[in-house]
Amino acid sequence: MVVANAKRWSYRLDGKNTIVKVSGSLEVNDSQSLKAFALASQGIAQLPNFYVNQALKSGELVEVLSEYAPSPLPINLLYPSQRLLSPTVKALVDYLVNHLSQYKSN
Repeated sequence: MVVANAKRWSYRLDGKNTIVKVSGSLEVNDSQSLKAFALASQGIAQLPNFYVNQALKSGELVEVLSEYAPSPLPINLLYPSQRLLSPTVKALVDYLVNHLSQYKSN
Protein backbone atom coordinates (compact mmCIF):
# COMPACT_ATOMS: atom_id res chain seq x y z
CA MET A 1 0.00 0.00 0.00
CA VAL A 2 1.24 3.47 -0.86
CA VAL A 3 0.49 6.22 1.64
CA ALA A 4 0.70 9.89 0.78
CA ASN A 5 2.23 12.54 2.97
CA ALA A 6 2.71 16.29 2.70
CA LYS A 7 5.52 15.98 0.18
CA ARG A 8 4.12 13.18 -1.99
CA TRP A 9 0.65 12.19 -3.07
CA SER A 10 -0.29 8.71 -4.24
CA TYR A 11 -2.70 7.96 -7.06
CA ARG A 12 -4.04 4.94 -8.84
CA LEU A 13 -3.55 5.69 -12.53
CA ASP A 14 -4.09 3.16 -15.32
CA GLY A 15 -4.26 0.38 -12.74
CA LYS A 16 -0.91 1.28 -11.19
CA ASN A 17 -0.03 3.06 -7.96
CA THR A 18 1.81 6.27 -8.78
CA ILE A 19 3.55 8.70 -6.45
CA VAL A 20 3.79 12.38 -7.34
CA LYS A 21 6.14 14.68 -5.47
CA VAL A 22 4.45 17.95 -4.54
CA SER A 23 5.79 21.17 -3.12
CA GLY A 24 4.55 24.59 -2.25
CA SER A 25 4.98 27.52 0.08
CA LEU A 26 2.57 26.09 2.67
CA GLU A 27 2.59 22.73 4.39
CA VAL A 28 0.04 21.70 7.01
CA ASN A 29 -0.50 18.44 8.83
CA ASP A 30 -4.17 18.58 9.76
CA SER A 31 -7.28 18.31 7.62
CA GLN A 32 -9.09 21.30 9.09
CA SER A 33 -6.29 23.68 8.17
CA LEU A 34 -5.88 22.13 4.75
CA LYS A 35 -9.59 22.48 4.04
CA ALA A 36 -9.58 26.08 5.34
CA PHE A 37 -6.73 27.05 3.02
CA ALA A 38 -8.47 25.40 0.05
CA LEU A 39 -11.69 27.27 0.90
CA ALA A 40 -9.67 30.51 1.01
CA SER A 41 -8.36 29.80 -2.53
CA GLN A 42 -4.81 29.33 -1.25
CA GLY A 43 -4.06 26.09 -3.11
CA ILE A 44 -5.28 22.58 -3.74
CA ALA A 45 -5.82 19.86 -1.17
CA GLN A 46 -6.11 16.10 -1.21
CA LEU A 47 -8.85 15.30 1.30
CA PRO A 48 -11.38 12.47 1.76
CA ASN A 49 -14.72 12.96 0.01
CA PHE A 50 -16.67 12.70 3.25
CA TYR A 51 -14.71 15.66 4.56
CA VAL A 52 -15.38 18.02 1.65
CA ASN A 53 -18.63 16.65 0.23
CA GLN A 54 -20.81 19.58 1.36
CA ALA A 55 -18.31 22.16 0.10
CA LEU A 56 -18.24 20.39 -3.28
CA LYS A 57 -22.04 20.27 -3.48
CA SER A 58 -22.39 23.95 -2.57
CA GLY A 59 -19.70 25.02 -5.04
CA GLU A 60 -17.40 26.37 -2.33
CA LEU A 61 -14.82 23.89 -3.60
CA VAL A 62 -14.41 22.34 -7.04
CA GLU A 63 -12.76 19.05 -7.82
CA VAL A 64 -9.65 19.24 -9.96
CA LEU A 65 -7.43 16.46 -11.24
CA SER A 66 -10.31 13.98 -10.82
CA GLU A 67 -8.57 11.49 -13.10
CA TYR A 68 -5.79 11.37 -10.49
CA ALA A 69 -7.97 10.32 -7.57
CA PRO A 70 -6.08 8.52 -4.81
CA SER A 71 -6.74 4.87 -4.10
CA PRO A 72 -9.34 4.40 -1.39
CA LEU A 73 -7.89 3.81 2.06
CA PRO A 74 -9.69 1.77 4.70
CA ILE A 75 -10.99 3.36 7.86
CA ASN A 76 -10.52 1.15 10.89
CA LEU A 77 -12.30 1.54 14.19
CA LEU A 78 -10.92 -0.32 17.18
CA TYR A 79 -13.05 -0.80 20.26
CA PRO A 80 -13.49 -3.32 23.11
CA SER A 81 -15.29 -6.60 22.54
CA GLN A 82 -19.09 -6.54 22.25
CA ARG A 83 -19.42 -8.00 25.75
CA LEU A 84 -17.86 -4.89 27.29
CA LEU A 85 -19.21 -2.33 24.84
CA SER A 86 -20.71 0.72 26.53
CA PRO A 87 -23.86 2.32 25.06
CA THR A 88 -21.83 5.42 24.19
CA VAL A 89 -19.25 3.46 22.19
CA LYS A 90 -22.02 1.42 20.53
CA ALA A 91 -23.78 4.65 19.49
CA LEU A 92 -20.53 6.03 18.06
CA VAL A 93 -19.80 2.84 16.12
CA ASP A 94 -23.33 2.77 14.70
CA TYR A 95 -23.13 6.44 13.71
CA LEU A 96 -19.75 6.09 11.99
CA VAL A 97 -20.79 2.95 10.11
CA ASN A 98 -24.01 4.58 8.90
CA HIS A 99 -22.44 7.96 8.09
CA LEU A 100 -19.30 6.74 6.36
CA SER A 101 -20.90 3.85 4.44
CA GLN A 102 -22.43 6.34 1.98
CA TYR A 103 -18.88 7.16 0.82
CA LYS A 104 -17.81 3.56 0.31
CA SER A 105 -16.12 3.08 -3.05
CA ASN A 106 -17.40 0.45 -5.43
